[in-house]
Amino acid sequence: MRGVFQILCVLCLVFGAVVALLGATALLYAKWAPAQPPPSLNEGTGLAGLLGFYATILGSVSVLIGLAMLAGLRRWPKPDAEVQWARQHKRLW
Repeated sequence: MRGVFQILCVLCLVFGAVVALLGATALLYAKWAPAQPPPSLNEGTGLAGLLGFYATILGSVSVLIGLAMLAGLRRWPKPDAEVQWARQHKRLW
């Protein structure tokens, strides 16, 4: 089970970092792209800003979940430590 959480942790961190970076790039594009005259309605920059905002939030949440998983995995002892503890405390079993 620990291996599954380690894989999920890495996936959350990598996926979240990529999505947050793409979202930040879209936000920068929406901010710095030149505004067109009124007949064009500026759909491109507005849509890029909205999708960039959502992607940045999604990526940030994914990174936070990955960091929380990493902290939890580092807090609990490894399976080898549990086996060693059980060998030293046979009388409790």
